[in-house]
Amino acid sequence: MDEGRMLQIIEEFDKACKHFGYENFLDKYRNHELPEILEEGILYEFDWETGEKLDFYKTFPEISNFYIRDICINLQGFSIVTKNVAKELATYIGDRKCLEIMGGLGTWSYALSQEGVDIISTDLKLETNFTFALGKEWIEVERLDCIEAIKKYNRPVVICSWPRYGSPFVEATKQLLSTPETEMIHIGEGYGGCCLGEEEWDEIEKNFDVEYLSIHLQNWEGMHDSVYSIKNEKNNKNGGDEDSDSSDYDSSEERDQDNSLFEENERAKKVNDLYNKVKDK
Repeated sequence: MDEGRMLQIIEEFDKACKHFGYENFLDKYRNHELPEILEEGILYEFDWETGEKLDFYKTFPEISNFYIRDICINLQGFSIVTKNVAKELATYIGDRKCLEIMGGLGTWSYALSQEGVDIISTDLKLETNFTFALGKEWIEVERLDCIEAIKKYNRPVVICSWPRYGSPFVEATKQLLSTPETEMIHIGEGYGGCCLGEEEWDEIEKNFDVEYLSIHLQNWEGMHDSVYSIKNEKNNKNGGDEDSDSSDYDSSEERDQDNSLFEENERAKKVNDLYNKVKDK
């Protein structure tokens, strides 16, 4: 999507928001202001039980949920950053010093810093497969490789949102968790999702302890972003049975059920099918 098309959609989106009395969160993101929360009526385009478009998208059919998400990605990143979720995550972090790796526009670092978290944002380069034509960095992002950043700053908590397939996330996690009392916080989709590959998740779960955190991260239609804590409990406990399996799960099915990683999976599949049918008409 080029910048001209984005601006056109933003203009139509503004009309739709005024019509429904919704906050125009795209304008807020453009001006580096965080919304408290995103309207549920915008996050979802279809009623998955009836197959009907929801009122917002039915009234303004030229606007697509996919396009709105695409623009949001350009403005603030893949996961949805709001004041509410930043407050929850900041409460969980407490007074521990943080580092963000693969930070993109630095939106999470900005949001957490507004809640009093001492955090440094780093990324080797700005993401190139999305244009970020409308976006600009929310906070100073130091151009630094993730592993070098972990070595340089030696902070106990590292945050990473939406690491890609083939990214050095696993290596960075191993580097961080080789030090006792450290924690990697992963924000994005879990096993089987769009963040990392299954082999990468297998490697993480083989070596470390993964816990789903009850932080209310909002999701776009068909997405399953959550917040995960990754720790090396053996290291943190200064020892332990080296032959024991660090994973809390006997199978991927048990893990998915326990963490509710795919609680909307059936809904997501139906919505995606409906979206493809509508798009093809």
